[in-house]
Amino acid sequence: MIIVSDTTPLSELAKVGQLNLLRDIFGKVIIPQEVYNEITTGTHPAVTLV
Repeated sequence: MIIVSDTTPLSELAKVGQLNLLRDIFGKVIIPQEVYNEITTGTHPAVTLV
């Protein structure tokens, strides 16, 4: 299954160190460019995980 994710699930899962759950459950996760830009800038919890 393929899903398209917005910022909220990525943000919340990154905060608790479980970002891998999306891939484990759904297989392929597509992140739109704007979402990627949002989570990979500044001090967002997912910055170090992407």
